[in-house]
Amino acid sequence: MERPPVLDIGYLLLTANRLLGARASARVRELGLTPQQAVALLAIDSSSGRQSTPGRIAEFMAADSPTVSGVINRLEKRGLVTASPNPADKRSRLITLTPKADALLPTIRESLREASAWAESLMPAEELHRLTHLLERFVELLGVDQSSL
Repeated sequence: MERPPVLDIGYLLLTANRLLGARASARVRELGLTPQQAVALLAIDSSSGRQSTPGRIAEFMAADSPTVSGVINRLEKRGLVTASPNPADKRSRLITLTPKADALLPTIRESLREASAWAESLMPAEELHRLTHLLERFVELLGVDQSSL
């Protein structure tokens, strides 16, 4: 199927993301998590003090606020995160990982490492390095303000 030229870069990026995500998500789904929930847990884990706000999680995930709110609510219902008032901003909450989430993080990280290793094995190191550099540069040039997504 031929794509209109204006859609080529977007189509290719989305397809690559979808295929790589599918590779990583199999083990994540075995944990009873969606890929978005797994990424949210990683976002919180990488935050200073292992606490984060919904806004910072949204930025990390490149997702909009309603999506992140739903993800956080589902994680909270499963006992994987707790939400408390944010003393620095009364309109926000602080999201913290629970020990139950901590137990899942090694498997989440391993599934992402395995998917990355698989993707890296598909092309010579020089091409992969060039692709990585070009994608980093492309993201930089886009200058996307994640909060507007």
